[in-house]
Amino acid sequence: MPKQTFFNLPEDKRQTLINAAEKEFSRVPLFQASISNIVKSACIPRGSFYQYFEDKEDAFFYILNKQAEHRQGNFVSLLRKYDGDLFDAMTEMFQLILKESPKEDNLNFLKNTFLNMTHKVENSFSRIFSDNGGGAVSSLKKLTPWLIKRN
Repeated sequence: MPKQTFFNLPEDKRQTLINAAEKEFSRVPLFQASISNIVKSACIPRGSFYQYFEDKEDAFFYILNKQAEHRQGNFVSLLRKYDGDLFDAMTEMFQLILKESPKEDNLNFLKNTFLNMTHKVENSFSRIFSDNGGGAVSSLKKLTPWLIKRN
């Protein structure tokens, strides 16, 4: 999780840093990623990076979690849009993913994540899809009464 100083940055500076980190993690897997490349691309001093994140893993997992939250939110919205019809929601979700395909960095980020899966990455995905807190299962449980009422 980023440090509070990261969240105190203006939105455009936060986005510049995230884009630089995402670019690096799309270029190479996490274990080969270089903080030097991230800070160079973001045009910030190396010391500033450590004011915002503990290390490159911290930045990587922040980006991974943000991407997963975004996709999860899209899917829940699609379920609502299609009155709980899982097939229609999945079809449109697949189409949204295909539209993202031209954004090569998104695909390479995910490719590097999955092809270089570690225990820590696996645990991060487990939390995203877990039943406690804000995971996908929790979101679907909140949506279930609405879906049942609709049928």
